[in-house]
Amino acid sequence: MSSDTIYELSKNKELSPLFVRKPSVTSSSPLIVWSSMFITDKFSVLHRAIKNESSRDAATVVSLDTLMHNLSTGEINKVTFVNDDYPSARWAPTIGVQLPQINVVAGLLQMSRLFNAYEEKHLKGDLEQLVSTLDEEDNQIVMLVKFK
Repeated sequence: MSSDTIYELSKNKELSPLFVRKPSVTSSSPLIVWSSMFITDKFSVLHRAIKNESSRDAATVVSLDTLMHNLSTGEINKVTFVNDDYPSARWAPTIGVQLPQINVVAGLLQMSRLFNAYEEKHLKGDLEQLVSTLDEEDNQIVMLVKFK
């Protein structure tokens, strides 16, 4: 999934371009695919995947980065998200739901991964305590992420 233009849909149902891709995604070699993850009042977060097109099978990802665009300065940086209570995992936002609070998004933590991490003693703090009280069949945990 990728597009040459990523739009923002306003509350008035108007589309405004946030990012315009030049050259087009289909013109790049190797194929570099951008996908928007979420936007807050200060930042926009994107995934950038570089795909290997030489394989006869479906294109495979050879590199995946998470990029953060500072909307006020225009600066773009490669970032890694880390949860202090789950330091061995890197959170790459596969979804991001912007909340009404300023500069906050919600993401999901999968129970199967959390239970494996708990059993291997990779969790600590509040997250370790929370997972110890849950069952693997419970729903995913909603994590609120606040940007500074």
